[in-house]
Amino acid sequence: VCVNPHDQRVFATCGGDGALRVYTRYASGGVVTATSAPGALFAAGWSPTRPALIACGGVGGRVCLYDLTATGGEDVQPTEQFRACDAGTDVQAIAFNPALPEYLATADARFVRVWELGAGLTTERAGERRVIDAIAGAETAAEAAAALDAAKASRR
Repeated sequence: VCVNPHDQRVFATCGGDGALRVYTRYASGGVVTATSAPGALFAAGWSPTRPALIACGGVGGRVCLYDLTATGGEDVQPTEQFRACDAGTDVQAIAFNPALPEYLATADARFVRVWELGAGLTTERAGERRVIDAIAGAETAAEAAAALDAAKASRR
């Protein structure tokens, strides 16, 4: 479980079903669900500089980054993906560096690795806080999906 550092009404979970879910304090269930790959997810974290960017990692060493302003409402897909560990190992922890937000750390059973993210993943976009505010106010997945669809349309 991780709380969005930009809006504490929004938090995310990941788990054994391979889904990353975003919740709000107003909704009885997840308002955004992303499933990127088969297998469990063990770690998730929100970006300290991008209100709508979440990273998660799990089985097979895969890390997925989700920019909620760039993906569709009902069909949330990773914006970026990469393998963070050797074959046969899993990402067990993930953390953004709040002092140097261009760095993302991942850990498996043997190593901690640090990855440098590009400016597109570390620089806040116009309207990004409005998207998180709209998600935070959503009471249903349909309301959150509409907010994500509007954000994606405004980027075109």
